[in-house]
Amino acid sequence: MKLTDYLATEFASFSEMPFGEIDAAALADFMMARTEGMVPPLREPRRLSPARIKALKGLAGQPKSVRFVDLMRAEQFPIMFQDLEPERTKRTYLGLAASPRFREMRLAAAQDFFDDQRQNQFFATSFIQGKDFAFIGFRGTDVSITGWRENCNMVYSETVPAQVQAREYLEAVAPLLPDRLYLGGHSKGGNLALYAALFAPPEIQERIQMVYTFDSPGFRDQSVPEAAWKTLEGKIDRKVPTDSFVGLLMHTEAPIRVVSSSASGIPQHSLHTWEIEEGRFSPAETLSENSLFLNSVMNVWLERYNPTQAKAVVDALFAAIEASGATDATEVLFSGPKAIGLVREAARHLDAPTREVLMGALGSLAATVAAGTPTTLAARFGGKSAK
Repeated sequence: MKLTDYLATEFASFSEMPFGEIDAAALADFMMARTEGMVPPLREPRRLSPARIKALKGLAGQPKSVRFVDLMRAEQFPIMFQDLEPERTKRTYLGLAASPRFREMRLAAAQDFFDDQRQNQFFATSFIQGKDFAFIGFRGTDVSITGWRENCNMVYSETVPAQVQAREYLEAVAPLLPDRLYLGGHSKGGNLALYAALFAPPEIQERIQMVYTFDSPGFRDQSVPEAAWKTLEGKIDRKVPTDSFVGLLMHTEAPIRVVSSSASGIPQHSLHTWEIEEGRFSPAETLSENSLFLNSVMNVWLERYNPTQAKAVVDALFAAIEASGATDATEVLFSGPKAIGLVREAARHLDAPTREVLMGALGSLAATVAAGTPTTLAARFGGKSAK
């Protein structure tokens, strides 16, 4: 069974079967739909003080909202479904709109930021189930060069604009929502959900039931205090597929749960390839050797650069992507074995200093691969799924 099969066959209400990981995955996948201008916006995006949050708790009333079926406008579909997997996201949406489990859920408090100059892409929405609970969803990286640039900026920055916006969004919307809160997202969306929860005021953290991250990158080492991790201990549900790459990047102080996928390699990043069994993602015994090796290579390679050097490499990489004429970052970054060749070709159009930085980084990466980097991640994860 896959995600859309679950939506087509699971009719239990949330009182009959509590909100769980597949529900969170379905809503996280729907976050890739372009509903800007269709879901009522958050009217109070400013950050609230802890005292104000406590005063408003339960008193502010729920925000304006719509149901999934209210977005059923065929003329809007070309706008709504245009990112990484438009047809799959559309099937998720139709499943949510038709499902008795989800059809009365309300969508509210959308917030959208996109800024080329700040290298910033952010979108969040709250999904409200009556007075019982709310799921706060964060969009992952879209196909834009700006979105992927912000993703890569996490390698050298302790925070990126979208992370700060995620925390501020949570603080602003929490007073408007039911007491029980779930947060989550796929890929970068999961990183944003976790960042918001880690740095939220205690008044909000105590309301959080679970943070779901689906194949999501972590944070730079020591950028999150140990005390913050302890606050969310037992409240982080972190899942990756067997061939995970994105979900093992950088550091997350939470156990991983490895799940089965019908795909192999990069396509496993899609939630639509993850296997479902008895209302949960089917567990896999281990991360693949390929996953461990590639992530070991990436981590060893990145350790060679301090933040200033890493920024120079990222600047050079995206200068090359823009020089290639690509408007969709995935045309280059997700082109498989051809990716390095495409970057090398694009580098010919860069100025000499930028080209030198990029070619040096590619050479260093090739040398790391050729050296047969030991699978250091195997020691960290034991090669096993967390039970």
